[in-house]
Amino acid sequence: MRLGSKIILGYVLPACLVIVLGVVNYQATERIEQQNALVVGIVMPNIQALQKIETGGLRIIAITSELI
Repeated sequence: MRLGSKIILGYVLPACLVIVLGVVNYQATERIEQQNALVVGIVMPNIQALQKIETGGLRIIAITSELI
């Protein structure tokens, strides 16, 4: 094997592999950020509303328990 071929296989090929992995990693990070924004924007307010309903229900139960 010639020296030029060894240099290409030893340095250029791993560098290309690192670039490909970096691009894939970046795309995965972008998808995760989009899903996080969805959870924060839609799901979390719904959960908070359900917690308020639960708290109100527990207060009603506590008040009616005192009356009995």
